Amino acid sequence: MSVDQPPQAPGIKLDPAEFRRIILDASAWEQTADALLSAAQPLRGSVEEVLTEFRANRFPESLQWQTVQVYFMLCAYALENLFKARIVQVQRSVIEEQLRRKPDDLPGLLASHNLVNLAVRAGMKEFADEEGFFLKKLSAASLWYGRYPLPRTTADFGTAGGVGSEDPAWIDSAVANIKVEIRRGQTTTTPGETQAC
Repeated sequence: MSVDQPPQAPGIKLDPAEFRRIILDASAWEQTADALLSAAQPLRGSVEEVLTEFRANRFPESLQWQTVQVYFMLCAYALENLFKARIVQVQRSVIEEQLRRKPDDLPGLLASHNLVNLAVRAGMKEFADEEGFFLKKLSAASLWYGRYPLPRTTADFGTAGGVGSEDPAWIDSAVANIKVEIRRGQTTTTPGETQAC
C-alpha cells in the first residue's frame, strides 16, 4: 500500500458506474462547494479579528491566526469544487474518455488544487489572469497553510500572500462569478451532451 493511500476496508468499493455518474454531475461538485462555504461561514469574522490585532501592532494569538488559515482553506476547497463543476460541463468528453480508460480513478483533469489552472480548465482564463493573486493565495491555503504548520518546502512559505480585509468579499464575488458560469453551462448542456471549451 502506498504511503499516500488511505487504508481500505476489504470488499467495499464504489460501483464504477456510480462513481462516473457523480463525477459527471456538476451539481454534486457545486453542492460540495456550498457545504464547504457553509462550514467556513462561522469562521469569517476571524479575518477581521486578526486584522484588528495587526492594526494595533499586535500579533494575533496562534488559534486566531490558525482559524483564519482554516477559513481560507475551506473557501479554497469550495472554489476548487466550483471550478470542477464548470470543468465537468465544458470538458465533459475529455473526462468521459479518461473515465473510459480508468473507470476507478478521478480523471487527471480534475485532480488538482491549483485554482489558477482549474480556472483555465474551466474556460475562465480571463478570470484566472485578472484574479491570479487571490487564486494563488487560496491555492496555498488548500495545499498547506490551512492544513499544516509549515509548507512542504521553504520556498513555498511566501505563497500564503497574507490576509486582507477584502479577502472575504473577494471570495463571495468569486463564488458568484463561477456560479454564473455554471448556470450558463446548465442552459447550454444537457446530460450526456458535450460542450466545447
